[in-house]
Amino acid sequence: ALTVVFDKATKEIPNKYIRALALDANGELMIGTFTGVARYDGSQAEVLVDFTKDGFSEIRLTTLSVALDGSVWAGTDKGLLTDANGDWKLYTTKDGLNTNYISALQVDLQGTVWVGGGGSNYAGGGIVYIVP
Repeated sequence: ALTVVFDKATKEIPNKYIRALALDANGELMIGTFTGVARYDGSQAEVLVDFTKDGFSEIRLTTLSVALDGSVWAGTDKGLLTDANGDWKLYTTKDGLNTNYISALQVDLQGTVWVGGGGSNYAGGGIVYIVP
């Protein structure tokens, strides 16, 4: 059966446009929206970061991954955003990424963050990895 959880009128998550989904280690659904990330436990959503309210108003989410330790990694059109150190931080080419447009993202079982980047209208590209 098909069940609608959130629709275009929802106010529980940062944005109605869903860009990526991932599961955390507890099996809860991480929802990457155009302008933020929320956690859904099966009954309610908790906003983890809302770009428009938390100082990241210029970025848009492109992809999402969650590490086994619970840290969230969000690829954006302006860099790699994470809460791995307790506070949300945006990593860019100034920090060593080869592009600020993150198009693919995966955290492996050892916690290594694999970052793929670039797009047709953006400089850079390739893959880098981060060992937190």
